[in-house]
Amino acid sequence: VSLVEVYMRDINTEVGWATLDCFRARGQVVNKNFLGGARRVELTGQLSKIGFGTPLQTSWVHDGLCKNLKDDQFSDTLNYGVNATIRQPTLFGTWATPWLTFYTDRRSEFKAYLRTTYFGGEAALFKPLGSSTSLRVAYNLERGRTSADPALLCAVFSRCDPQSQQEVTKAQRLAIASVGVARIRTNSAVNPTSGYIVRGESRNSAPFLLSDSSLKFAKGVGDIAWYHRLVGSGVLALRLRAGAIFGGTSSNGGPKLPP
Repeated sequence: VSLVEVYMRDINTEVGWATLDCFRARGQVVNKNFLGGARRVELTGQLSKIGFGTPLQTSWVHDGLCKNLKDDQFSDTLNYGVNATIRQPTLFGTWATPWLTFYTDRRSEFKAYLRTTYFGGEAALFKPLGSSTSLRVAYNLERGRTSADPALLCAVFSRCDPQSQQEVTKAQRLAIASVGVARIRTNSAVNPTSGYIVRGESRNSAPFLLSDSSLKFAKGVGDIAWYHRLVGSGVLALRLRAGAIFGGTSSNGGPKLPP
């Protein structure tokens, strides 16, 4: 048993400026022993487009420091995110570690899209399988909408006719069931010089999971990383990542995938 003395409560803050975010801020409060029993609670909030987007718009930022955002139709309003996560140490003895998360956010990509999640939640279980393998299963349910330029919806998501574009941009339920497996056999979790890592994840959405019928898909992603020490302090690191996604068929014959 290794014991490490740490604070039971943490407060972390970040403030900064970025060319596509303007002024931004982030804060997090962590309680590592909420109501006793080593129950962990994290509350996180973040804002971006501060000074440019309403309701925190100021003229010297809007017309000066961040004026390049005027070309983006999705930067006129403040972006935000609020997240609350609670993690129980164990469930049913030592069977698994459960997570429960609730969130709401508004996030945009420059000249591409705007995603507004009115409310969402995720329930997850994490289970170590031996000393180097772990399993994570989760269920995510949210209600939100995506706004994007019609040309981008057509070119990237094969949503070219008005009906299919309207399906994407209206408020809908999105439910995702996922399972992920990881096997880590390296000599260091932070700076490995030998060993390998194998990960795989499957994410699926369908009406029987409570998703809207136009948001069904099946997605799989896997990656392998391998580390080998060379002469001196040099390390050769190789990584291969691959994935595939399947959905319905759009009116023009292309894949009908949710943004």
